[in-house]
This record gives sequence, structure tokens and C-alpha cells, in this order.
Amino acid sequence: MFGLFSCDIGIDLGTANTLVHVAGQGIVINEPTVIAVDSKNNRVTAIGFEAKKMLGRTPGESRAVRPMRDGVIAEFELVEVLLQTFIKRVQKYPLFLVKPRVVIGVPSGITEVEKRAVVKKDSEIAKYAIQYFTQLLELIKKEYGQGKNISFQIENECFNRFGHKRLLMSNEYLVEIATILHEYFPKNNLMMDSSARKDLRKLMHLFDIFVDNKLFEWKQLTLGINYYSMIPEMKPFFKRIEALSFYLPWSMPLSTLKRYQEEKGFGLEISEAQFEPWGEMTLPGNSVEELRYVVKHGLKIFPDNYKERMIRLWGMEEFGLKMKEKRLTSEHRDIIKEFFC
Repeated sequence: MFGLFSCDIGIDLGTANTLVHVAGQGIVINEPTVIAVDSKNNRVTAIGFEAKKMLGRTPGESRAVRPMRDGVIAEFELVEVLLQTFIKRVQKYPLFLVKPRVVIGVPSGITEVEKRAVVKKDSEIAKYAIQYFTQLLELIKKEYGQGKNISFQIENECFNRFGHKRLLMSNEYLVEIATILHEYFPKNNLMMDSSARKDLRKLMHLFDIFVDNKLFEWKQLTLGINYYSMIPEMKPFFKRIEALSFYLPWSMPLSTLKRYQEEKGFGLEISEAQFEPWGEMTLPGNSVEELRYVVKHGLKIFPDNYKERMIRLWGMEEFGLKMKEKRLTSEHRDIIKEFFC
């Protein structure tokens, strides 16, 4: 009998946001995974949006914390309170009368090798990277001064495992790098990129941390998307893969990205648009058809009212060399005309 009054609930417990889905209603809660706690008695005083307002500016007797770190529960008791609160919000009837059926998504599938391949702030590789990065900033500052027109990219696809070591950057390491950059160039802009839509949620969370810690303002941050329509792994099956429209089902939709951009005012760009072949592939390889395809679909990431739409082409070196040596074909000349269109 009571099953008629119960509800089926799905919960995505994320590092940045927690989503609650109710059967027949869709997503009914999408709030920051942040909890405010009274420092004197450890009592929870606020959850979600209200708690996030306190990040970085809570009074002495309160603290705002993120109980999830890198997709893992760090503060178990606080997560328990958060879940109880959200479930009570969506459950119509008292919990002692009717028990809802709840499914919670948790991270899985990570290998032991991948666990060890996370670059943490105090790891040996991070120490060398930080030392090198600091020396590099010294040289840049010496050469260019505090030029406001300088933009930085501190890592490439920091949440995407690739290369033979399959390294993954931790948030604490990236915050440390961003803090050093802020010390040298506090007024300059920062761009960080995602492989297609794969890591947009993680980057938005990282941007939240940067802003909460007063390292950057939203207007100083740019989110870049790397867009490749033709990759070697897909060649036996498809000519192209439309990575911006069809990607991992849990990736952030472009509609959500556009809404966040309009709310917060950060920059957007296609930081890598495929222009040259990848691996042994012979296409797109300076094809005007492929250039048109990549540009047309790359423009999908921008909100309608976004003015300065930047698409950076990956693999211009060969094209530039042919221009220099005057070896351009008619196809190449059509590409140059396309640039000016």
C-alpha cells in the first residue's frame, strides 16, 4: 500500500554539485555539494546554495566545507546529513511512514595504476613541475613585465588521462600552480581546457575553487574545448565522431555550459580545433571541407549573444611551412579564402 506513496530517487553525488532525480519529474535538485558547519558545536547550519555563499567569507564561528574531494567522500558524516536533507525535500510523505527507493552514483572502474598516477601537490613529480613553473614565470616576467595581454594555460587537459603514464592532475596540485601564477601575474587571464565535453563539470568545479579562494575573478577565466572530429580509434567504424553533440552521457550538456557562461561571465573558446591529421590518418589534412565542418560545429559551444568567438586551429605548422616554401595547392588557397570569410 505505502509503495503507492513512495518515490524512486536517483542521486549523483558530485564533487562540485549534487543532482537529485525523481522518477516522473526529472532533476529536481541541482545544488553545490557544500555544507556550512558551526565551529563551536559542529552543527550543520546551511546546505547547498546557502552554504556556498559562505565559502571564503564565513565568520569565525562558522566554516563552509566541500565534503567530496576528487569524486570521493572526504567527510562521511557531513555527506550523510546532506543526503538526508535532499531526500526529505523531495519525499512527499514522512520517512518513518514511507521509505523511498534511492540509487546513488559512485565512482568506479579506476585501476590501482591510475590511483597512483594522480599528480598530488606533495608528490615528487609535482615538486619538479612547480620548480620549473616558477623559473618559467620568472623568465616571462623579466621579458614581458606585468603585461595584461598575456594569458596563461597552466596544464593541458588536466583531467584527461593520456600518454604512456596516464597522469591525472589533482585539484590541490592545480590550485597550488594557480596560486603561484596569481602571485606573479595577479591581473592576467587563465585558460584551462577539456577534451570535448568530457571534463567540463570538473573544470567548472575547479573554477569555483579559484574564485572562492580569490585567485581569479570569473572574467579572468576562460574554458577551452578541444574538438577533434576525426580520431584514429574511430577510423574503422566512422568517418567522423561528433564529439560536441554525442559524447559520454554523463558529460555536461552544451546547454548547461552556455547557461553557466551567461550567469558567471567566464570566457569560452575552442582551444584546439582539428586542422591536421592525427597519427597515420590522411584527413582532415588541409581539406577545406573538413575545415568548414570543424568551424561550423565548433561554433555550437557559444551562447547566441557571445561576441568574441575564438577557434584556435591545431596543426597549422605544415600549412605554414607550405606557405613559406610556396608549395600551396588550389585546396590550400581555398582554405585561405575561408579564413577571410
